[in-house]
Amino acid sequence: MAKVAKSSTICTLLALDQEILTMALISTFSITKGERVISLKNFDQANDCRDALAKALYERLFSWIVKQTNTLLQPNRRHNHTDNNIYRTCSILDMSGFENFQVNSFEQLCINVANEHLQYYFNEHIFLQEEQDYGTEGVSWEKVEFQNNEDLIELFMGNLGIFALLDEETRFPKASDESLVQKFHSHCKNHPRYIRPRGNETAFGIHHYAGKVVYDARGFLEKNRDNLSANLIECMEKSGIELIGYLFTINDDSTIISDTALSSMSPFGMINKPKTTSFHPTRRPKSFDTEYTKENLSQKAAKSLRQESRPYKTNTIQKERFSQHTVAVHFKNSLAELLDKMKDAEPSFVSATHSRLDYSTFS
Repeated sequence: MAKVAKSSTICTLLALDQEILTMALISTFSITKGERVISLKNFDQANDCRDALAKALYERLFSWIVKQTNTLLQPNRRHNHTDNNIYRTCSILDMSGFENFQVNSFEQLCINVANEHLQYYFNEHIFLQEEQDYGTEGVSWEKVEFQNNEDLIELFMGNLGIFALLDEETRFPKASDESLVQKFHSHCKNHPRYIRPRGNETAFGIHHYAGKVVYDARGFLEKNRDNLSANLIECMEKSGIELIGYLFTINDDSTIISDTALSSMSPFGMINKPKTTSFHPTRRPKSFDTEYTKENLSQKAAKSLRQESRPYKTNTIQKERFSQHTVAVHFKNSLAELLDKMKDAEPSFVSATHSRLDYSTFS
């Protein structure tokens, strides 16, 4: 009863139908030969789905706030344009440093890969571009030796790179972290930057530009899966709060949001959604009673889904709309967007150092 009360509170805050949210949390669907088949999640999967929803709410709301802020702080375009589509801006990128802990997991891999790309960008502007400018202007100069990490980026981002292999293995239902590491060993063993540890550890190593890092691959597959199921996204779209519905309606890969859409969005505005075609049964399941019995809401929803779990025909548009991306795909898209913006900029680099209380002056 306590969990049901919490669920009721959450649905009140998000302006959602409690029964539909419960169904979305404990079930998912797959599309096979143009038909939708509902399946129930186990306890751990349902918990993962709940956690994924909480993270998605935070992430999407945070991104909305940043974009809203940028839109509202944007200077008057009439006095700040050099071209119809180009505006003078100043941006600051505060990037976390290279990480190498006693235990390095998927998070450290993503951070270090991002740092590899920024290091390549730095090398390109500080060394390669300067060399080309000196040569063009006929200025004498001494060649500066530096470590080019282009081959390392290819190891991560190539067609048979680490992220591609990770995504491929993530899609196999019976795949394990052990099988993932074996795939890494098989495809990357000849790369000079790749390290295969001795023994049968579920780990692999990389010679980064900043040093050697050994990654513990346990949990890689689970962390790479996007547990925000399609029917849960559809449920959030039906929120009575305009902003929440909007956050889950836009394409995850979409990076451009119109100023009109941002400025007109009411953070807590309540709306009356028109009735749309739903993936959920339109008929109210008989197992839902107006009063709670010994069965809680999720148990009733599960029983209803078993009764209603016959194939539903769907179309290609819906299938493409609800295609699931992995965390690695989101990461690569986000990184590519960042790099595209940086390539169009005139960069200035600032090296930051962290103070340590145990350091003494001039030691």
